[in-house]
Amino acid sequence: MQASETDFNEQKDYAITHGGDDKGVHTIAFLLPKSKRGLLIFTNSDTGINAYIPTIIKYLGADGEGIIRVEMN
Repeated sequence: MQASETDFNEQKDYAITHGGDDKGVHTIAFLLPKSKRGLLIFTNSDTGINAYIPTIIKYLGADGEGIIRVEMN
């Protein structure tokens, strides 16, 4: 597992991301240093990763959509 930094919006902000999983457990973290925000998601389900996208968009809004766009490419 490794962290990554990437531009995700017009202001050239970046997100530091890190995630990991084991059987039945999934975790992902996003830190946005410039805006001093972050999001940490822990799940205890084999399908827990299905909660990632809606949770990221709900709490990080347009920045979350940008992060998802970058991470999915």
